[in-house]
Amino acid sequence: MVTVDRAAAILAGHEQWGDVSVEIALAGCSEAERVELAGLRLVDGGLDACDKPDKPDGYYGHEPDGMPAKPVLAVADEAGVRAVLAWRPEYRAAYVAAIADLRAKQAADVAEMVAAWLAKPDEECLEKKYWGNGQVAWKVLCPFSTREGSPARAKEERLEGLARAREAEAREREEEQRKQANETAEVARQRLMACHEKLAAGYLNDEQRRRFAAGVLPMEELLAAVREVVFAPLASFARYVRLTRADIEAASEDESDYKTPEYGTCEAGEVGAEEWATYEAIVKVAAAELPTPEVELRLHFAGWEEDRQYYLVDRLSVLVTVTIDEVVTISREYAASVD
Repeated sequence: MVTVDRAAAILAGHEQWGDVSVEIALAGCSEAERVELAGLRLVDGGLDACDKPDKPDGYYGHEPDGMPAKPVLAVADEAGVRAVLAWRPEYRAAYVAAIADLRAKQAADVAEMVAAWLAKPDEECLEKKYWGNGQVAWKVLCPFSTREGSPARAKEERLEGLARAREAEAREREEEQRKQANETAEVARQRLMACHEKLAAGYLNDEQRRRFAAGVLPMEELLAAVREVVFAPLASFARYVRLTRADIEAASEDESDYKTPEYGTCEAGEVGAEEWATYEAIVKVAAAELPTPEVELRLHFAGWEEDRQYYLVDRLSVLVTVTIDEVVTISREYAASVD
């Protein structure tokens, strides 16, 4: 059975095309033709189907370039059969050569890749990664599977050992850092406790000291007592009053209840004479009466969250901060001007 091309048959004036059976006398065939016929698999359906060698890995069934073209038959006759019989071994030979070239190219590409990887410095073949818990891990970067006993496998095993050693070193460093952090935290805790005991002795009354000794005194109560004493020299200055929703509503023409108030604080920029005079007066008293005070002019502002491009009201303050024994920090805020 051979396949007659429809267009070729029509152009040649023949009315038969498609798969057509042809009888041919075996006695008139050459040895090569008889060998080809004897090896033909009947399941192929005809002479046009050509047995092909197995394709190599990475070859996805595309026809190799430069393959001999199958004869285009315009009529089913002995000449056509002989042409197809001659094409089949020619095609197979070309196919085998093409596959051999492809395998050789693939082998060369692999050899080049392996050589390039073997020449890479160790640092370029290792990648530092982190697990979800922050623990360090090292991964060997090898773009191909190594073969047992090969130079590439030897390098990969050496890099795996180096990765394990680095991971062990990282765990040791992490453990040492954790130990140092715990020791630092313990020192800080002891300093803080010593400072609290000092404050309790110096600023609390007898009843408060008993609660402190029992461990039931609220820390805010201790700090409040300290503030009352430490900032007593500034008692003549008015305390700062925070901005509220009422202040925003008073400055706003929009009385919608659904709007959300938004507040902010920053370092003060330009200030008037009255505010500056208050600031200088507080600085003078603080420097004379308070231990290592820090005095800062601050600007508080407020408005609607929905209208964030501008704020409706602002207010200046003077923040005084004192740090006791470099451990406990207390602060109090005063009005920079009286509305």
